[in-house]
Amino acid sequence: MQNLQEAPRGLFAGPKGRVRRETLTAYLFLLPAILIIFVFGIWPVAHALYVSLHKWNVTPKGSLCVPYWLGSLGIGSEEALDKTDCLGIANYVELMGLGDAWAVIGMIVALILGVIAYSLWKRSRRAEETGQGRKIAAAVVAIAALVILALVLPGLIASGEWTYLVGVALALLAWLLWKGAKLSDSSARLILRWVAIAAILSAATFFFFVDFQRMWDLGNQKYFRSLIYTVFYSAGTVPIQLGVSLMLAYVLFQGIRGQGAFRLLYFMPYIAPSVATAVVFKRIFSLRETALMNNLMGVVGLPPLKWLHEAKGVNLVILDLINELFGTSLAWPSFSDPLNVILAGPSLALFSIIMYNWWVFIGYDTVIYLAGLGAIPHELYEAAEIDGAGRWALFRKITIPLLSPTTFFLTVIATIGTFKAFNHIFIMKEYAARDTVDTASILIYQTFRGNGQFGEAAAMAFILFGIILALSQIQNRIGEKLVFYG
Repeated sequence: MQNLQEAPRGLFAGPKGRVRRETLTAYLFLLPAILIIFVFGIWPVAHALYVSLHKWNVTPKGSLCVPYWLGSLGIGSEEALDKTDCLGIANYVELMGLGDAWAVIGMIVALILGVIAYSLWKRSRRAEETGQGRKIAAAVVAIAALVILALVLPGLIASGEWTYLVGVALALLAWLLWKGAKLSDSSARLILRWVAIAAILSAATFFFFVDFQRMWDLGNQKYFRSLIYTVFYSAGTVPIQLGVSLMLAYVLFQGIRGQGAFRLLYFMPYIAPSVATAVVFKRIFSLRETALMNNLMGVVGLPPLKWLHEAKGVNLVILDLINELFGTSLAWPSFSDPLNVILAGPSLALFSIIMYNWWVFIGYDTVIYLAGLGAIPHELYEAAEIDGAGRWALFRKITIPLLSPTTFFLTVIATIGTFKAFNHIFIMKEYAARDTVDTASILIYQTFRGNGQFGEAAAMAFILFGIILALSQIQNRIGEKLVFYG
């Protein structure tokens, strides 16, 4: 009897052809999702990167970058440099204050290759079968890193940016000492750790006073200020909201009455429209003496403050309060920027926005922590209580370690969220506070919306993206060793 369906021929014949057919069918099913990801995810990011390589004011001249690159290398017509808005990496160079940009980029590439070589060498010690091949690959990558570093070293020395290497070398030395101290069982372990800490502090101090000061002088100071304010906002938000939410969740988990009502009450600020709640808090932190926060200040005997209208740092505001309450004449020492910006702390206006962020996200984190507490087996607490463990021991030895995955998740999400926060900051921003509440996302919006500098704004966004990516990677590396998944 003749088969109604002929057997596949050619490329789809046989067992291998069947695998090809199944693979092709699977990709055809995934094709709509792939198209959506490309159109709404990959393509906008790629286009933004393209825009960041251009001047692109409101009326761009042209977007052909190939003649520009050829002209900058001395190949082809030099008129191409004036006939196009293509700037290459000039936006990034001007923002970050880089002298010899290609030398710095080469140094970064060499460092990345060094990290890859170390990772390959470390994995080669674990795998017996592929160990020799990975050692050879690690040696090749390490040689490539050294060659690139040797090529860019003259440029780093000529531009004075060789100090970056000194800072990296001090940080690397500190890390090696720390690793050695962890592996050592001798009495010198503690001393090695203190030496490592001293080396880390030295590297950080050296970078700040030499490298960052040069970047500040040569780069876009307004953008550096926005990054500092973003760090203030994140550092003032994430630890407080996680600590308070953990305590609230632990109290609610003790079986008190109305636990469901408390969960709903704490979660409401998170689900409420951020624009509406930001407007409410804008009235609460008004500079009028009849505003709610100033009334609360009067209850405790403190004078009213300007809150969202205050551009002074919180340290300066506290010093002014001390002088007013005790009749002293203390003065804040004056430093050169950026040290003066950092030591003054976040402005009172930015601190008011930080308090708003506490109100919004403490309830959300509390609900997530309650879910994490519910996943901890109760038998562990019972066994520990039989062994004589108290409440503090239960919390420290059982609750905190088993909640570490939840804490890690909330830390990563909260850090990313604070670095790209926009809506409520934009709503609560007052002109009297000047640029002291302009975090990186606010400045990016002002650059392309108010000034029409699309290329510079796109470059700012990619630098911020790189910072967030680096912080997330650091958190992942720390989480691999500190997070306990049971």
